[in-house]
Amino acid sequence: MQETMELKQTLLEEQNHKIQDINSKLRQNNTQITEQNLKLSEQIRKTANENKTKMGYIAGTSRELKNSIVNINDSLSALLETNLPPASQKKLIHQARYSTRLMMMLANDIMDLDRIESGTLTFQYNIVNLEQLLNEIYEYYHSQNLYVLKKPVVFVKKIELSEENQIVKTDILRLKQILSNLIGNAYNFTKMGKIELCCKQYSKDKLLFSISDTGNGIPEDVYENVYSPNQRRQTFFDHKMLEDTGLGLFVSKELINKMGGNIWFNSQSGQGTTFYFTLPFIKVSELAVKNSINYDWQNKYALIIGCDRYRTVYISEIISRYKIKYKTVIIENEEKFPKDIQPRPDIILIDEKIENAYKNQDIPHTVFSEKINPYDFCQEINKILTNEKQN
Repeated sequence: MQETMELKQTLLEEQNHKIQDINSKLRQNNTQITEQNLKLSEQIRKTANENKTKMGYIAGTSRELKNSIVNINDSLSALLETNLPPASQKKLIHQARYSTRLMMMLANDIMDLDRIESGTLTFQYNIVNLEQLLNEIYEYYHSQNLYVLKKPVVFVKKIELSEENQIVKTDILRLKQILSNLIGNAYNFTKMGKIELCCKQYSKDKLLFSISDTGNGIPEDVYENVYSPNQRRQTFFDHKMLEDTGLGLFVSKELINKMGGNIWFNSQSGQGTTFYFTLPFIKVSELAVKNSINYDWQNKYALIIGCDRYRTVYISEIISRYKIKYKTVIIENEEKFPKDIQPRPDIILIDEKIENAYKNQDIPHTVFSEKINPYDFCQEINKILTNEKQN
């Protein structure tokens, strides 16, 4: 009898242990399920917020695109339908040009946002004269404020670089895009006062750019979200933005970081904001600059035929410093290669991807590629132009 009771007690204890083990595993499984549910809920919330943000800047950019199209249409209609004096015609042309540039900036920001999210953002590092580049940007915004914005704002440019450090290698189009976004924002948020663009050497291999304004400044409670898409449009001011896409600062920060630089800002509410950013640069050797700057192609005409916009613009940047007249043609494939080339150029510069489509061999030509050396390329062009002149 005693043995039977002990056996039952042992079996009962074993069952209790098994039940405890099962309960322990159930609790573990329940904890894992709870953690997975929390992660899933967080992912759903994050996705919903991202979709909400995307819908916000899609709506914002759609409005800005529509406004720009309306402005262009109004300007062109006024030019066609009325007999205006030259000064008024010039004003309308500037307005149309301004709206066209806004549309291009919107398109670039939207396309780059997609490239950032998909990890396909690319860069092309080319030789650029920083003084010429900054002068070009200055002249554009100065003239647009004079004819279109008409704000009591003085635009100041300061270049604190030695002559040898003004010729550098960087991504020209990306640098223009960053500066245009920051300067455009400065004009948006400055009713009167001054906007200043500065460039100087930050370290041995980095440049420092700054864009300051005397606008409303940035409220401290949104500092952390300044670079979030659509944040600035909704929070900073209650008046309508004319140019801010809600993506400009976000895209600019991504571009700067991927180019090896940093961006930051200082701001005081009611007094203004200064954005700073650094970019690495490669200084072109003094010998290369001296040797490449002697070409005089002022009386020559070149036709650039490419299939990539960035690469074609880069080629035009290289040859334009030698005062050559040029025209660019961008085609989708070899079948679109122009057959009747008029007026006749002195030289044709062709992307290597479509070189086989060139049939008219009586016009001298040379090819360019993604890994072009600007110095050697200009030497080749000069050799062709010199030989043609001699012949």
